[in-house]
Amino acid sequence: MAKVIRREVRQRGFFGWVFLTVFFGFNILMAWWLIAYWGEVGQSLVTGSEAQRSGAAIGSTVGTGVILLIWALGAVITGLLAILTRGSVQIIEETTPSGGTAAVSDREFPESYNGLNYRRERDGSVIVSTAAGPQRYANWKDFWAAINSPRP
Repeated sequence: MAKVIRREVRQRGFFGWVFLTVFFGFNILMAWWLIAYWGEVGQSLVTGSEAQRSGAAIGSTVGTGVILLIWALGAVITGLLAILTRGSVQIIEETTPSGGTAAVSDREFPESYNGLNYRRERDGSVIVSTAAGPQRYANWKDFWAAINSPRP
């Protein structure tokens, strides 16, 4: 019986890369703006009378809030554009002939021990890729014992 393995792949197009670049560029620009603003405002917080320093503290808090609001709105908008233009899902199917071992994707079984690809499940069980198909062990200890037991 032939074994079929399916993988999902996304490929960004031109506009996908443009919007992703705009997203990262916008966030870098906003971080730079906020740091530069704090550097400018920091000087006015140290000099002047008590009333000037109080006014500068209140004004810098309001200014920081405005910058953070612009940052949040811009990040949401550019982030949505980056997500919506990431490309459609392409499913790649690989088929192996009967009796052969399937080429296992690293996503499905990302770890390897003694030449066996496996993955750990959230419940503590271990699933191993074998030529006969996936083999489930209740826990790591059972998997270790099966792998290291003497064979006849």
